[in-house]
Amino acid sequence: MMELFLEKYSLEELAQLPLEELTAFLQEKGKNRFPDPEAVAASIQRALRSSYRWTRWLRISLNVLLGTSIELIRSFQRQIKEIDKTITRLIDGITQTLASVPGIGPVFTAGIIAEIGQVLDILPQVFQVHRRAITFLSRLAFCE
Repeated sequence: MMELFLEKYSLEELAQLPLEELTAFLQEKGKNRFPDPEAVAASIQRALRSSYRWTRWLRISLNVLLGTSIELIRSFQRQIKEIDKTITRLIDGITQTLASVPGIGPVFTAGIIAEIGQVLDILPQVFQVHRRAITFLSRLAFCE
């Protein structure tokens, strides 16, 4: 939908676009996911025609701001894909992981492994404290 507003049409063009053309564009870009694309197209045009018209300078500023935000989102999406690929590659190198359980993917598996690793790092300290407490309490019990 971001492409709809920034790459092909301006808001003025969308407001004046024939309803059939906007409907076809929505069906194409929405991958036929809209149950009633003509109603969506009509709603978009109604909102555009009744909305406040911005000055030229405000439009330019907002277009730059929206364009920058969209590029950031796309950049984050690309980075997430790369991180997911790296995690998958790393998890594939480990035998017998949780990834073999249906519904648990490589990213979730990596998160669980990371958490377990942190727990295992502190376990010796916890057990040492418990050992000391047990030793102390057992000595108290036998002192009577």
